[in-house]
Amino acid sequence: EGGLYPELAKLGESINDYDVNLEKNAELSQAYGAEVVKQVIALGIDKTLGLDLAGKTAIPHEQVHQIQDYVVQLKRQSIPYGLHAFGRLPTAAMRKSTVDAIVNVDRSLLPDAKQVLRADMDRRIVASATQELASLGNALKGGYVQGGSGGEPIRNPDAYPTGKDFYGIDPDKVPKKAAWAMGVKLADDMLAKHLKQHGSYPQKVSFVIWGDETMRHEGVLESQIFYLLGTRPVWDARDKVVGVEVIPQSQLKRPRVDIVIASAAEGMFNNVTVLMDQAVQKVKALEETQNFVRDHYLATRAKLQRMGYSAEDADRRAGVRIFDEPPGIYNLNTSNIAAASGSWDSDIGMANDYIEKMGHGFGNGFWGEPMQETFRLALDGVEQVVHSSSTMQYGTLDNDDFFMYMGGLAAAVRNVSGKNPELVVTNTRDPGKPSMDTLDKFMGSEMQSRYLNPTWMQGMMKEGYAGARTMTEFVEYLWGWDATVNDVVDDRMWQDVFEVYVQDRNKLDLQKFFDEKSPYAFQAMAARMVETIRKQYWKADEATRKQLLTAYLDSVQKHGLDCSETSCGNARLMQYVLDEGARLKLDGVALAAFKAAVEAATKTDIAQRAKAMAEFARSNDARTAADFKSKQAPALAGYRMEKVEQNAPQQQNAAAAPEQFWSGVLVQALILLALLGWWYRRRVAAR
Repeated sequence: EGGLYPELAKLGESINDYDVNLEKNAELSQAYGAEVVKQVIALGIDKTLGLDLAGKTAIPHEQVHQIQDYVVQLKRQSIPYGLHAFGRLPTAAMRKSTVDAIVNVDRSLLPDAKQVLRADMDRRIVASATQELASLGNALKGGYVQGGSGGEPIRNPDAYPTGKDFYGIDPDKVPKKAAWAMGVKLADDMLAKHLKQHGSYPQKVSFVIWGDETMRHEGVLESQIFYLLGTRPVWDARDKVVGVEVIPQSQLKRPRVDIVIASAAEGMFNNVTVLMDQAVQKVKALEETQNFVRDHYLATRAKLQRMGYSAEDADRRAGVRIFDEPPGIYNLNTSNIAAASGSWDSDIGMANDYIEKMGHGFGNGFWGEPMQETFRLALDGVEQVVHSSSTMQYGTLDNDDFFMYMGGLAAAVRNVSGKNPELVVTNTRDPGKPSMDTLDKFMGSEMQSRYLNPTWMQGMMKEGYAGARTMTEFVEYLWGWDATVNDVVDDRMWQDVFEVYVQDRNKLDLQKFFDEKSPYAFQAMAARMVETIRKQYWKADEATRKQLLTAYLDSVQKHGLDCSETSCGNARLMQYVLDEGARLKLDGVALAAFKAAVEAATKTDIAQRAKAMAEFARSNDARTAADFKSKQAPALAGYRMEKVEQNAPQQQNAAAAPEQFWSGVLVQALILLALLGWWYRRRVAAR
């Protein structure tokens, strides 16, 4: 259980004092309310919850309770503690913590049943350590490995004991009926929020589907897609999904919302991909008012024809709403581009790479064909991007996949349409309390419950160098979000990271930990923070810049240089360290030693390489932007009209026309006979 770190606990106390004095002493309650406002802004919770508190001293009563509910939620939230080591048995205290998280999900259990479940789960976890090693040894000698269900144990306790040849779910039963009911409810919630905020329904929503997520939530996200279109799955007597049907407008009582799927898990759930395509094709054919699917299909068809596609090809492509990388290929480059931050000054490269890699169509007769022009047209006008999260084990900052697919998609939409889409998470981590959360709220609660939480940090510190690496990775993924989605990560979040990991706000003796376990992990973390300042994504004050640069230079002097892509690979950053260090009057000896270390490692002059890198970024961004713009509205290659005089040879050729005519008739007759023969054989085979 994450619990509350001191700053959050103090906020909880202030809220309690505010409540206690509401009836006793209104003036004192008002003073506590002003204190709540200051604490909420300092912690960044105003952004997390979407509260407008800047410059205010009073706070509406209902907002105080909204904040209180959020603090309680943070306190009870389960978080990962440390890292799993293959075949290692967790301590009794760690097993109890995990068992508590599993048991508390089912709130209907009576005390006796809870006690039985606790004992059973502890036994299963104990068995896991030996079974993991035994199964590996058995597999290596060609033996049988027992099968069993997998997944996150809080959602699926039967995942224990581990060390199995695990399986997921039957794809033919996706979405399951319970998932459909949950998906409909969440989709209605999402539409209601959008209607309240904007005064209208969204016309186009984009979804990111991951196969492992689908295995956990069993089709909740896919159900949202079906329902937004105004369709529903059809199940047979064995609960297998055998088709999809249209919900009549008289029952739906709202517009049919257009969808764009970017990443469809068509490799694991190709049957569901086909069903979602069938839903799109059925809806696009409906001639009814407020059918955004048909409206956009007709507009896209017309645009494709103007771009030079034939009427038939334009019609087929305009009906495609599912896009992904080609079958069997996974080479989206968003993470690498974000990491190589010295080589670009515009996010146009990430958007371009995303569209090029993900712009392969699935459905309406296609299965992975490149159609980047159609993908661009589909992305234009996307108002919301939806991802799902169904596990406490992973979040937005545990790996680069989340920001690569959701953030990369948002960057593509922004560069195509000029507007940031709203980012929403279908949150089914607690199946008893599913919700549609803004990315601000989802990531904010993750930051406050994990990465700024000393409990999470202490768990990682026990893992030594691997824990230090995990801390560094989270900072890199935070940067990935900042690079792709320019309004989610703010200065307060970066300032918190600096205060917790460089200033050691929680007094965990972090400097000693990094010095002993992995000084290069600290350097990588610090270098990324400095780079975020250099690129003006984080407007840090002078005191912060000075302390951050000093800590970075001290580590390099003490342990040598971590020559990675973030440091040595980015000459512009290295030059910035020297220039900004000189401007802030940092230790000249440390700066000279740093310069010597970088130039010795790279065998080049920093200033020259930084200048060359800046020029490359400028020219490459300009070229990519021009290329991107040309693909937005490509010119149609036509034919020049010119007058041609008829002459004698052409008349002679015309005289030979009858012979050419009968030759053409003969060829067509042979083709017709072949087709008739094929049709006859098919009929005989069918009988």
